Amino acid sequence: MADTVPVEFLPPRRVQDKYPYPPSFKVLLKNNDPPPADLDVTCTIPDMMVRAADDIALAKKEIQFLLAQIEEKKVDILALNRVIDDCNVVLSPIRRLPTDITLEIFCAVVGERYDVFEITRGPWILTHVCKKWRNSACTYGALWSSADITNIRSQRKTLSIREPAMLLQTALKRSGTFLLSVWFDYEIKKSPRAYQFSEIDLPSMDSDSGELSTSTVDDDESFLSNRRRYRVKGQNVAKVPTDCQLVSVLGRHSRRLKYLNINISTPLALKCLRRLNGRLDRLETLQIQISFDDRIHNEIQEFFSIAPMLHSVHLNDLPLASILHLPLAQLRFLDHQLLRMRADEWRATVPILLLRGSRLTDYGPPSPPALYKGEIARIDNALLRTFRVRAWYVLDYFCLPGIYELHIYHFLRATGQTAGDTLSDFIHRSSCTLRKLRLWGVPDSILSALPSVHKSLVDLEITVTSSNTNLLSGLTAFMCEPDHFPRLSRLEIKISNDICFYIDTLTESLKRIYTLVDELWDAGTKVRLEVWFSILDFRNVHRVCDVRKFRCLRDEGLDIAVFAARKRYWSDTTGHDEEEDVEALRDVLLYEDGQDDSSDSEDDDFEDDDDLGNVSEEC
Repeated sequence: MADTVPVEFLPPRRVQDKYPYPPSFKVLLKNNDPPPADLDVTCTIPDMMVRAADDIALAKKEIQFLLAQIEEKKVDILALNRVIDDCNVVLSPIRRLPTDITLEIFCAVVGERYDVFEITRGPWILTHVCKKWRNSACTYGALWSSADITNIRSQRKTLSIREPAMLLQTALKRSGTFLLSVWFDYEIKKSPRAYQFSEIDLPSMDSDSGELSTSTVDDDESFLSNRRRYRVKGQNVAKVPTDCQLVSVLGRHSRRLKYLNINISTPLALKCLRRLNGRLDRLETLQIQISFDDRIHNEIQEFFSIAPMLHSVHLNDLPLASILHLPLAQLRFLDHQLLRMRADEWRATVPILLLRGSRLTDYGPPSPPALYKGEIARIDNALLRTFRVRAWYVLDYFCLPGIYELHIYHFLRATGQTAGDTLSDFIHRSSCTLRKLRLWGVPDSILSALPSVHKSLVDLEITVTSSNTNLLSGLTAFMCEPDHFPRLSRLEIKISNDICFYIDTLTESLKRIYTLVDELWDAGTKVRLEVWFSILDFRNVHRVCDVRKFRCLRDEGLDIAVFAARKRYWSDTTGHDEEEDVEALRDVLLYEDGQDDSSDSEDDDFEDDDDLGNVSEEC
């Protein structure tokens, strides 16, 4: 049936039909003559004006009435839409999803790890949707097994948390039997000197009361009700610090720890950490950082000496002697960074460490502050496969026949010898076959070592810094010679952050890379080339980089990729298990010119929900 319009909505008759003009009136509208005698200007025309004004007033009232009806209809439409939405909610497929699929969705929402103290995010928020979701979230341990315990950069956090230790206990208890991955970086406001002469009285790890109890009784209230029983001996501390409480809570669940990345901020927290010794049955990866100035004096030597599954260790600013107490025979990866060291201590400790670490495949020692002298015996170890040094002249101390991967991060200066000669002597002395070479900040003189390493190299990574600006030009000339780098399959060129910080210097560095690319293309070199640089805004990529040139060569057959990274820090990856702090990364050759990247700028701010502000077991 055809749509019909109601009679009341039909347009009214024309105005001309209601107000007919006499012929003489129409003539006057076209000239300036005075009104004729037959036109009643004293009665007819004023009456017409009054009737027109009355009709205008009536039309305005009708408009107001119609507008009110329109608003009512809009309200009715909103109400009807809510009815449809409510029906969709009731009929939503998510209500009928199996529990296992719902839990997979939960895991995708929570992500890799969650902030324990952000109760308006992560798994906490899932417990406030409905009873079914709360039960599922609270009983699924995988959601709670990767905890980030930190108060760093806490501007957006809910700062009204009164019992953080209870919150942590609740979260770890909900992880059930899942293995735990914990990031601990909780710094207190008090100066470490306040704890210099203090001791903390804590109950035994096996006691049934207090924070360190291993009881499985589900009683979080009593768990922290005994907090006041603990005593701190000293003049400047009145109660157990929060970081000590958190470490103690962590100790209750230490037998399920698989990954631990901890920043120790006070000596008291260090003492609490000592209680973990012998309770790390599942620990595989360990990262430790000390953030206070007191010398440890091997305080940490016994903490992780008994960890049967530990295979990867990262240590920052810990004495070398402490490392000897780690289970070196089972480690496969070891990285330690010392801010304070002595050359004699380093030379005395490293040989013992390498001998004990019979299965150690990756080790990055610090740089001794002195050049090698002939009267000192070199360190010979045939078991190492990957080796990292933080100054090229450290290679003089070693003879490593078994290594096939070498990383050199150079931060210091040395006179009297060149980097190339040192590397060549090391290769000849060790009789090793290098397959992968990574150079960061190494001076241009390293080019003289290329004849010694080019035949076996499969992977070459170079980071261009302000101290080796001529490295690319020398590499270009060497690579394009016949029979040079016959096995090389991948060349990575990374531009350091000190260059990327300024657009002009970044542009100049990329121009040198253009020359390298052109030479490789003309020489017909079959190698995958990767170019990496960092940038604050992806929209400036085409401003600093000739993307069209790279894309054209790629389309013609050159295996090339150009990566732009938006980062807070362009840090170096010094270990297999470390991740660079990359906010976003893309291969710019896969994106069209002039693509709008405004969508990449995500607003990380999250408004706190007032309804979730109370911290309790209901979280």
